[in-house]
Amino acid sequence: ILVFVHHPPSLRALEYAAATGVLSSAVPFLVDMLALRKVPTQFFGVFMSVHPVMAALVGQAVLDQRLPVADWVAIAAIVVVNTVGALVPATKTARPNRSDDKDGRAV
Repeated sequence: ILVFVHHPPSLRALEYAAATGVLSSAVPFLVDMLALRKVPTQFFGVFMSVHPVMAALVGQAVLDQRLPVADWVAIAAIVVVNTVGALVPATKTARPNRSDDKDGRAV
């Protein structure tokens, strides 16, 4: 509050803040929701796990940030595990052989 009292934000600064909020939150959320409609459910997790890859690549290209090798290995491990989980068929649990009526009692 003290900073805003001594240095009130300009209209330009508020515009930049609003644009940053929309571009960093609303746009990625909208893209994820549109992808969820088109992509099979089991693969959506794989696409979500790619977000850190894209963030790291943008950070490297735009901000000249470099991640340590251990961070790249961790990101790759997450993507690989999600991919394997989406590709390997789920095992079905065994169901009891009896049938239940509407009240939950055995027939």
